[in-house]
Amino acid sequence: QYNKDNGNATESSINSEKRTILNFQGRYNIYSLLTEYEHRFSNFVKLSVGARYSHVYNKNNSEENDISTFYNLRENRYALYAEGNFQWQKIVMLLGLRSERFDKRYHCTAQDVTNYKDLFFLPSFSLSYQLSENLQISLSGNNKVFLPSFSELTPITTYLNQYSYMIGNPLLKPEMNHDVSLSGIYKWVFFSASYQYVKDAIVGIVEAYKEGEPVNLMTYMNYDHISKYTAMVSLSPKISIWSPRLQFNLMGQNLKIPFMGTELRMNNPLLFINFYNSISVGKGFTITGDMLYHSSGDMDVVTLKPSWQINLGVTETIGNWFFQLSATDIFKTARNSMITYGTQMKLDKWNYSDSQAVRLTIRYAFNSTMSKYKGRGAGQSEKNRL
Repeated sequence: QYNKDNGNATESSINSEKRTILNFQGRYNIYSLLTEYEHRFSNFVKLSVGARYSHVYNKNNSEENDISTFYNLRENRYALYAEGNFQWQKIVMLLGLRSERFDKRYHCTAQDVTNYKDLFFLPSFSLSYQLSENLQISLSGNNKVFLPSFSELTPITTYLNQYSYMIGNPLLKPEMNHDVSLSGIYKWVFFSASYQYVKDAIVGIVEAYKEGEPVNLMTYMNYDHISKYTAMVSLSPKISIWSPRLQFNLMGQNLKIPFMGTELRMNNPLLFINFYNSISVGKGFTITGDMLYHSSGDMDVVTLKPSWQINLGVTETIGNWFFQLSATDIFKTARNSMITYGTQMKLDKWNYSDSQAVRLTIRYAFNSTMSKYKGRGAGQSEKNRL
């Protein structure tokens, strides 16, 4: 895959003439290869092995206030993995092991070439048990490596406004996520809970752009670790023509950050409550109505403020055709308001999400049953980092 970006940022105000702050050009090349072999020894045992390779080349040039910056990044990622699937009566067990090697070579104007290499061993397991006809419980543990996105790596200054700039950190290390999860389903009730220990967690921070000036720089750094937890309950009964789904999702973290010369604990959890409704009125017509809400709570170095919205819609399906007329945020209540904490400032932002809209969607589903390709695309994680 090949991507090319070009852009510029200009500033204008009542106190000065319009001027160009930043010009930049960027290029991304991604090459990826995936091969996998699967063998079933019996009806109860299946083994999968595979190998994966990806190469990323990222080149950027920028000019900020007549100062030129050159940035060059090369990455190579190698992975070998094996997974065993075992079934016995009402028990399903998966055991996996993945080995990854990651090499990064980075060079920037006025900086020496920086090399980073690491080797990861990532075991995983999953155990599911069918307790009864209506009750199933699963326990799983995973270890995954997440590489920073290219916007988090790129050392090109982005102009936000006269008081705020943003820049990436090319020295970021990959973060290691250790996750343990428990989930279950009983009839129309689904529940899950998980705990995550994130080593070298990538966190967005706010620092002083220039000492003694009221200008802030938003960037990224690796924290030694962050603990996170989630808990979710979903209720999905079927009542005649009405199909409601009520979902509660609690998200929390354990994080301390430097703030105004002190240490601030960012430990207030977020509660999401979503209520989805679908009423089938016959002849392919369905009426939908959703209410979305989240409370105030902390996420990294940000405290989100409460927000809620109501969406309504009508859909109709005729053969392979799908039609939908929807109205989102009909009371104009959705907000993207937050408080961001930095080393020298507290930014309180009130923001309307501009999500009020009326949309008409028309889709046609082509018959894909003749497709013989059943593989998985290689390099998807690298594409997502763009």
